[in-house]
Amino acid sequence: MKIENYVKVTSQSNLPTTGEIPEKILNDNELQKCRKILQQDGEKYTDEEIQIIYNYLSEMAEISVSEYLKTCNYEESGFNVKGEFR
Repeated sequence: MKIENYVKVTSQSNLPTTGEIPEKILNDNELQKCRKILQQDGEKYTDEEIQIIYNYLSEMAEISVSEYLKTCNYEESGFNVKGEFR
């Protein structure tokens, strides 16, 4: 897996997004921790693949938290799921 094949995933909602999520470069210690977790199933990953997986999962976590918080704010605003005011 090559870094140039890495695809940015963005939210498909019409709600405003938080912006670009910076890619983190893992240091050796962080890379080894990730390798230990990822290779528990016997698969082998290169440093580059681990970096891509880490950044992808970080971005997915950021999007999930962002969307959850937007949903909480939407529900607190007094509108129901259909967009009608309660």
